[in-house]
Amino acid sequence: MAYELPPLPYDYSALEPFIDSETMKLHHDKHHQAYINNVNAALASHPQLAAKSVDDLISDLNAVPEDIRGAVRNNGGGHSNHTMFWSIMAPANTAGVGGAPTGAIASQISRQNVRCWRENRAIKRSMAIAGTTSSSGKFGGTMRSTGL
Repeated sequence: MAYELPPLPYDYSALEPFIDSETMKLHHDKHHQAYINNVNAALASHPQLAAKSVDDLISDLNAVPEDIRGAVRNNGGGHSNHTMFWSIMAPANTAGVGGAPTGAIASQISRQNVRCWRENRAIKRSMAIAGTTSSSGKFGGTMRSTGL
């Protein structure tokens, strides 16, 4: 079974003004199609592997012969990623698409942002302290004068 390019779930111009229709056509019809052509070519002499879904195929790369493993990983992975990519993008005001994250992912992002903010604040404080004891007063003076 050869993989095929899935149709876009929306018109090429549906994401304008963020992504123009020419870019969408090029990315979908040429770039994504190239991944499909390449993985199909790699699997041409392995019908038992070609019968698997692309996600099943790339989730068990050790079952793929070494001589085509790189092509399957790169191109099968590119096909899988782009198929997902088209499905998670949608025109503005599409129900269920866009907006702030919710649930567990929102909580994790919030925790990560707080941790990063604290680390950045500590780094800035350390740099300011180092600047005050440096032989180069200019660095420390700059840090102090900018409030860092």
